[in-house]
Amino acid sequence: AIRLAMRIKFALATVFLTVENCGIMKTKTYISIAAFLAAGTAFAEAATFSLDLSPSSISTSQNSSGITAANVYGYTISEGSNISAWVGTYENSSLSSQVLASDGTLTLQIGAAASNNSGGNFAGVKFTLDDDYSNIQTANLSFNYVLGSTWGGNYSSFSCKYLCTVYGFDSSGNATSIGSWTYTDATSLSTDSAPQSATIDLRLDADADYASYGLIFNSIDTSTLGGGAGLSLEFSEITVSGTAIPEPSSFGLLAGLGALALAGTRRRRRK
Repeated sequence: AIRLAMRIKFALATVFLTVENCGIMKTKTYISIAAFLAAGTAFAEAATFSLDLSPSSISTSQNSSGITAANVYGYTISEGSNISAWVGTYENSSLSSQVLASDGTLTLQIGAAASNNSGGNFAGVKFTLDDDYSNIQTANLSFNYVLGSTWGGNYSSFSCKYLCTVYGFDSSGNATSIGSWTYTDATSLSTDSAPQSATIDLRLDADADYASYGLIFNSIDTSTLGGGAGLSLEFSEITVSGTAIPEPSSFGLLAGLGALALAGTRRRRRK
């Protein structure tokens, strides 16, 4: 709000400065352009948002069912925050140390001791967006990922996949999948590979009224090995960002700036 007010103040200053320094015949044109461009810039900046979801820690437990959208909806967001605590699960005791988080990085491992093509390891978080961003126009989830480590003599026969799914929740907790990512080429990475980036464009129904959102990462073993191999991916800079449509009151304010510019022109002509 403070930044928006400063932008509006600059817009008005631009209007009156133009009145004093331009010829009478061109004043109206210059005032209108200056006012609307400056005001447009103010609203464009006010309508962008970015929320860092990167974890500093994570609580984990064994759960063969993993994490569901309903589980994430039930996470608690503390007052004054937009993000719940991160929660992780591992499928069985052999995978107990394979979901970690610290210093903004989520480490999600997967070993051949996991079930084939199901289960695996999970990490989830719930978040909300400020009321200022209730009318979201476009949004995406972005993150970086890099191979952390590999292990096992059978690694050449190991395969896996990583999933990321984003949900929108209505006020009753009903979940809608609004974006997803699947990565099946993790074993082709080397430990000295540069970080890769991923972006998920979120599908936002204009009629949807999401009260909160959820994010779930899942690593799954897709090989037929019984154990002895695995890898880890490290996820960082997990961010949701986008733009929002200005509230109706914003358009009224923009119109008011135009009216003020016109009034300034008329006063100038009378002189």
